[in-house]
Amino acid sequence: MCRGLGVYLVLIGVVGAVGWAGRADPQAAPKPNRAIHFGDIVLTGFERVEVALGKSAKATGPNTTVDAVDDARKSSARLQAALMTAFLAPKDPDRVERVEAQGNVRFQGSRPASGGAAGSQVVRGTGSKAVYYRDRRLLEMQGPITFAADEPAPGGTGRQTVNGRADRAVYDEAKNVLSLIGDVQATVVTPQTTANGSTFSGDRVDVDMSSNPYTVVISVTAPERGRVNIRLREPENEPQEGTQRK
Repeated sequence: MCRGLGVYLVLIGVVGAVGWAGRADPQAAPKPNRAIHFGDIVLTGFERVEVALGKSAKATGPNTTVDAVDDARKSSARLQAALMTAFLAPKDPDRVERVEAQGNVRFQGSRPASGGAAGSQVVRGTGSKAVYYRDRRLLEMQGPITFAADEPAPGGTGRQTVNGRADRAVYDEAKNVLSLIGDVQATVVTPQTTANGSTFSGDRVDVDMSSNPYTVVISVTAPERGRVNIRLREPENEPQEGTQRK
């Protein structure tokens, strides 16, 4: 193990194969989809990688991708950007503590649907910068950002979605809460709303996606900065006694 020695390993594009000692194999054919396992994440899509052994990995390229999988929680996260730097946990070189991303940042996370519903909850976001704290299961994204989440509703009664834009966003995967901050415009659709959903605006909108239906909290610095438009689905008329439902 080379922890703390300040040793750097540089990989350029897809030239050759790299063995465990970091030496190029002249007999190996180029592999355009090369993957590097760094701690407990996988790096792909890069054009160049600089690795400080036991410390960090800095990858560049317009489609640089980090994949992180949590088998125990049946969840996964994918982060893509032009510049990505992953930092190992100081006391555990086999685990990545955080990933910093910059330039055309895209995020996608998947986890089991909330409320015991069958299927998965998928969260997507775009922005200019982001920090993904893998150990805390927390994503902070700088904007302007767009964000969206979608999952089946409990009981198989449709779907629950949230989408919007803001200056920045925080996605707490552990609590299943999405916080949109700064000039927020958000729309929430549940089986209880119309197809167009309910719209919210304000300085901050927090969406608790662990509740059924979703719980929305709006924070504003002045009344004129907050707006709420609730659109509920009309209840179906029950048939009167002695009549049959058509």
